[in-house]
Amino acid sequence: MEKERAVRIFNLSEDVWPFIESMGDERAKRLEIEENADLSDRDLYSMAEEFEFTFISPREISAEFIDYFKKLCMVRELEILVPKTHSGQLCEDALNDKRVMKRLVELGKTHKRLSLSSYSTTASFLKLVEKLIEKGVEVVTPAAPEEENAWTVNFYGSKSGIRQLTQINGAIRSDLKMPNGVISSGVTDTARIAANKYVKEGGVVIKANKGHSGMGVLIFRKGDLPKKYEVCEKKIFDILKMDAYWEKKEICQKSTRYVKKRSSIY
Repeated sequence: MEKERAVRIFNLSEDVWPFIESMGDERAKRLEIEENADLSDRDLYSMAEEFEFTFISPREISAEFIDYFKKLCMVRELEILVPKTHSGQLCEDALNDKRVMKRLVELGKTHKRLSLSSYSTTASFLKLVEKLIEKGVEVVTPAAPEEENAWTVNFYGSKSGIRQLTQINGAIRSDLKMPNGVISSGVTDTARIAANKYVKEGGVVIKANKGHSGMGVLIFRKGDLPKKYEVCEKKIFDILKMDAYWEKKEICQKSTRYVKKRSSIY
């Protein structure tokens, strides 16, 4: 039996799937999924220290780039698996692809064990690990937390979670600080708090709890919104209602020097 086989899964879209799923514009949603998939070749470099590995990608990677990567990083053998379906949830797509699952099981039986790593430890990633174990494959996940601690990935990867962590650690390290802000829940409260800050301070930033690549961030500078509170509140409310992700989880807000729970206001 050969040594351990490294397997990498580039599940970037899965990391922010609740956000993508809540996008109101179907075309924008598909473009976001495709844009994330376009970064597949970049993620190969996360495995630059491996001489032999299998890479599960949401899309094909050009042969020219693969050759370049292998020469640059001195990779002896690289296998790329691409599920037929590209939904944005790569681990789910792999699970539902008989060819991909058959190959992973073959690798697991040929090698001592599979060492799985992923862009993000999602529920679907853990489900894939569990299914492989059920099929008799020994699997280790050295870069992922144990299942009972997997909640930390999503929680501390959010605006509200990292804010709470910073506040806790701030009691130990005085130089660790977050911008002043408030965490709010729901578009109604978010619009009210944001409008109040905008009218008083002339600017406000609103962030979705789990935004991605600049999406889920609204920046209103002086002159962008009405100066009268009631009109300003309605304007912000109407903007937030355009995408369902503003109703999900926490929002952070802050003034443009001000954050919220289900959004953040700065």
